[in-house]
This record gives sequence, C-alpha cells and structure tokens, in this order.
Amino acid sequence: MRRSRLALFLVFSAGAIAFACSSFTAANDGDELPDGGPPTPGTDGTVLDVDTPPIPDGAPPDREPYDAALNPPCPAPVADSISGKTKDLLASPPTDAVEFPFQLDSDSLAVFWVAQHITLEEHRDAGIARSEAYNGKGIARIRRVRKAAPSAAETLVEGQTRTTALVLDGDHVYWAAYEGQSIIRRVRRDCAAPCEPEYVGNAGGLVHKLYRPRPGLLVLQLEGNRVHLFDLSKPNVGSIEIATTGNFTYVVPNAGDLLLGASFDEAAVRRHSGPSFSQIDPTWATLPEGGSDSEGPDALGTDCESTFAARKDQSIWRVGNDGGVFTYWLQGEVGPAVASAVDGRYVYFAALDTGGVFAFDKSTGERFVLHRGNVWNLHADAQGVYWGEHDDRSPEVGKLYVLWR
Repeated sequence: MRRSRLALFLVFSAGAIAFACSSFTAANDGDELPDGGPPTPGTDGTVLDVDTPPIPDGAPPDREPYDAALNPPCPAPVADSISGKTKDLLASPPTDAVEFPFQLDSDSLAVFWVAQHITLEEHRDAGIARSEAYNGKGIARIRRVRKAAPSAAETLVEGQTRTTALVLDGDHVYWAAYEGQSIIRRVRRDCAAPCEPEYVGNAGGLVHKLYRPRPGLLVLQLEGNRVHLFDLSKPNVGSIEIATTGNFTYVVPNAGDLLLGASFDEAAVRRHSGPSFSQIDPTWATLPEGGSDSEGPDALGTDCESTFAARKDQSIWRVGNDGGVFTYWLQGEVGPAVASAVDGRYVYFAALDTGGVFAFDKSTGERFVLHRGNVWNLHADAQGVYWGEHDDRSPEVGKLYVLWR
C-alpha cells in the first residue's frame, strides 16, 4: 500500500456545481468523449496579456462576458437516481505522456484540473521523476475539457512546479506553483489554449489545496497543517493565516463558512465564520471516541443541511449544520477515504490505493460503487461527478471519468 504520510497530506481535502456550454478549440491529444453528456452552446475567448495588471472579476470592456456559471454554495435537490448509470470517459492524457490527476473544479461549460505529468520513458524507468509526479512534487499542467461531447482535453498552461491545487473564481482559474517561493497564478477560464499565466500574489507556503468559500476569497491548505486566506481584492497583502490544525488537515467550505477537521489528534470539527473567518467555534461538532489513533475525520462532505464524516474504520457519521455531536450513519466500506463531494441527492467519497469512488443516497443510505481504483480527488456539480485515476501501474492512469447526473 502506497499510503505515505506525504500522499495522505496531499489528498486530504474536499470538494463542488453546474450546467453546460461549449466552444473551445480543442487539441486532439487523447481519446474522444463517448456520445452523451450535456450539449449546450458557449463562447470563444482570447488570452490575457501577461503584462496586463490584475483586473476585477468580470470581463474587460472590449470583450463579451464569459457566461459559464460557477457552482452555487448549496446544491439544488436532485430527484433522479444514479442506479443503473455507469461512468464515461471524459478525458485522456496526451498520447506521449503519463499524467497524475490532482485537484478538480468545474463551471457550467467545462471541467478543469491539475495534471502532474512525465514522459512514457520516465514512467518505464520508475525513477525519481515518476515518484515526484505521483506525489505532486513534479511538473504539472493546467487542463480543461468541455462537458459537451465529443471533445478532447486541452492543456492551458505547462511547466507549473509542485502544482496540485486549483480552484475557479470569477472569470478565472487559479492555481498555486512554486518558483523559489509559492505563488498564486491565474488565466481566464475561457482563454484560448495555450494561455499565458498571470501572477496574482504570494501564497505564503507550499499549497496542497485551494478552495473558494465566497466570491473573491481563496482558502489555501498549506504544508504544516496550516490554513490561510487570500483576498483577491488585496493581492499585494498575500495570504494570512486562519488556523493550524492537527495532522492531516481536511478543509471544506460550508454555505460561506469553513469547516476544518484533522484525522489525527482532533475529534472535533471546528467552524470558521465572519468576514475573514476569524470567528472560531473550536468544537462546532464532535465525533465520539473511535478507539484508535485516528479520532477525527479522514474526509468531510457537506451541503447546506448536513455534514458527513468518513473515519479510519470506514464508518460514516452525520451531523446537522447547526453542529453538535455526530451520530453514526452507516458502515461505508470505502477504503481509506481521502476526498468527498456532495450534490442534491448523494454524498460521494473517494479512496486511494485499492479504493475507488462511492456514492451514498442521503435519504436512504443506499451505496453505489462508481469506480474501483486509486482515486485522490473528487468533484461533483449539478451535471456530474468527476474523478481521475491515480494508479501508476494501471493502464487507466491519468484518465478522467464522469458519471453524468
């Protein structure tokens, strides 16, 4: 089992909602999408000049607004069941490379993700390049694929060092990279690939995950179990610390606030609220003693009604969003959970190594196995559930899958 502490730290974090449009010019660098998916029209875009100073969210005067909607903070109720549905291939790596997918996000038009990559020869050699890419310490690409089929994935930006974190806000996709120091960069979501990245500000440390709890605010999960806030209206300030937690931090936005848990050392989930998340309830919700060294949640999933916690013993617990004490919900049997997502009907958990992707009906507890494999990141919106295969020994490594809702 390759469940190293580094791998666990990289993958402990959560995940988001949408509709569809399309009109990117896609490079044919992998398998075509299967027939299906949500077909809708969209808008072409151009590249921001790298020397252009930061602009407020919204389109410049000389261009039409990008009309692909971002995900709302609360998923709308969804009546239809996923029973009988199967996953579809959404994107494949370029034919000359092996990719390892990290954080994903979406708007109503496309799915965006970070892909650490190596050459086929480096993959065969099984040396340091393969190990670093697998663990998020190598060179990454920022990728985009249209939801409408048929299509192929595009590479927006190349050459991003130690990049694993990505999130959408306003008209842009943001990510963190390391260039002597950790920095935040961005491109427009509708940029015509290849795109020129724009510097945004100093991240304050090596970033493993990015979140958007409110428009214009990014939350950074950093090495050392630190959580920082980056205000996009004040990019010169850089990031400011919100919290330091116990080992294996898990962060999830919750209706504009933040929930923080740590699988080791802390049985309580804390809630951060207020304009800069400085109002802290350190015991907002507590998990009963688990009888192991992993008292807190391995993964948290939340909507605007309930919060779900997966624990090391594979049990799943539930608490209302007014907090209190988690109550036992069901035995998930999902493996070592490392990521979660929630839509209007289901809560989803992803597990690494020999795990996969699992869905649980929030009303009945009915369990569905969507994928078997090594999955480090997961994302959901109104149109689908998205994940990538991370197993470097599998022929499916680097492929992005979707279960259409």
